[in-house]
Amino acid sequence: MKIEPKKIIDGWFNLALSKFKLLSEQKQLNAEARFTHCNSCKMRDGNVCSPKRTLPHVITKIQTPGCGCNLSAKVMSGKSECPIGLW
Repeated sequence: MKIEPKKIIDGWFNLALSKFKLLSEQKQLNAEARFTHCNSCKMRDGNVCSPKRTLPHVITKIQTPGCGCNLSAKVMSGKSECPIGLW
C-alpha cells in the first residue's frame, strides 16, 4: 500500500472545511456521492476501509485489500480513489 501524504492532507483539510460549511458545494456533493458507495461496502469497518478485508476490483477483478483510510477524510480528497474502483 502506497502512502500518499498530499492526498491525506487534502482529505483532512477538506473535511475540516466542511465542518465549518466552507467547502464548495460541488466538492461536498462529490464527497457525499463517494460516501454512498462506502456505506454499503463490505470492506467498511466502522469509519475505516479495512485492510483486513478484500474484494475484487470492479475492473481488474483482482482481490484487493482495503486501504486503511478514514473514510470521512478519504471521500473529501478529490484525487483519492476507492481501492476497488467504485469511485
